Amino acid sequence: MKIKVSLGNLSKAVEELEQYRDSLVEKHKEFLQRLAEIGAAEAKTRFSLAEYDGTNDVVVDEPQWVNDTTIAVRASGSSILFIEFGTGVHYATPVHEKAEELGYERGGYGQGRGKHDFWYYRGDPGTNGQIPNDPSMAAKGLVFTHGNPANRCMWEADKKMRAEIRRIAKEVFG
Repeated sequence: MKIKVSLGNLSKAVEELEQYRDSLVEKHKEFLQRLAEIGAAEAKTRFSLAEYDGTNDVVVDEPQWVNDTTIAVRASGSSILFIEFGTGVHYATPVHEKAEELGYERGGYGQGRGKHDFWYYRGDPGTNGQIPNDPSMAAKGLVFTHGNPANRCMWEADKKMRAEIRRIAKEVFG
């Protein structure tokens, strides 16, 4: 942006600068909103398609403004961490890049059951949990599982947003 300034039009130059500043604030908000919408859509799709033994109750919210400069992409549900980081030693790879940093140890939950290649639980079989052939076990509502792979839904949503930064910035800021 170029502004010609002379002593006679100094107030006009200040007004133009203030308008430019205000337009940058609005463009910055639009930029963040568009990136967050991309992230939320990616997370929603990935969670809905996630391989998970159990009831996938994850809900990805529409992006929410935390304050004037921060917008959040949030997911909630009791299964979110199992889906994001995986469970059990059977699916040891691929490893979630943030698991160790955030304290999620593969197989380190469920009274030690995840340290085994398979175990039984009560509940929904989900995408690949198996109802046992033994009628007495099936009658108890038991499901056979190897655990879950790390689906990395939020991680991949973050990567998608990062991949779109330049394109969105060019569109918004010109």
